[in-house]
Amino acid sequence: MGKGYFHPLRGYWQTTGEPPQNIIDGYPEGTVEVPVKPRIGYEWGGSEWVEQRASSNAEQRAAWRASAPSVTRTAFVLAAKRAGILTAEDAIIAAKGDWPDSFTPILDALPDNIDPLEAQIIWAATDRVYRLDPVLIAIGEHLSLTPESLDSLIGWAD
Repeated sequence: MGKGYFHPLRGYWQTTGEPPQNIIDGYPEGTVEVPVKPRIGYEWGGSEWVEQRASSNAEQRAAWRASAPSVTRTAFVLAAKRAGILTAEDAIIAAKGDWPDSFTPILDALPDNIDPLEAQIIWAATDRVYRLDPVLIAIGEHLSLTPESLDSLIGWAD
């Protein structure tokens, strides 16, 4: 029978059997033995397992956005091409790190705190596109994309 363990910083883990004492001695200070987790959806409450209420899709989406999700530039470009945001020609240009022609008008619409040249340099040098990046948000606004559409380009799946 497995054993459950919990550490305030490392969270919960369980073993498949009785761990040897030398392994237990290596657990971080503050680790406590707890009952085995009943199933997914429970969190250790300090003295017992507590069932977590199901959060709404909006709450899950907000938590996901706050976690600073990102995808590779390649994945973003493929998603934008599949969504019809980039033409095949612009997708190839964007995948190479160059600023796609269809995004050029966006440079004039960037907020004052974003330098258009710097936006292009960052695009050319980056290997990841972050959901909360101000340039991505400006691109979305310029193309009249909903926040949910931007989410899907970065990997959110309903």
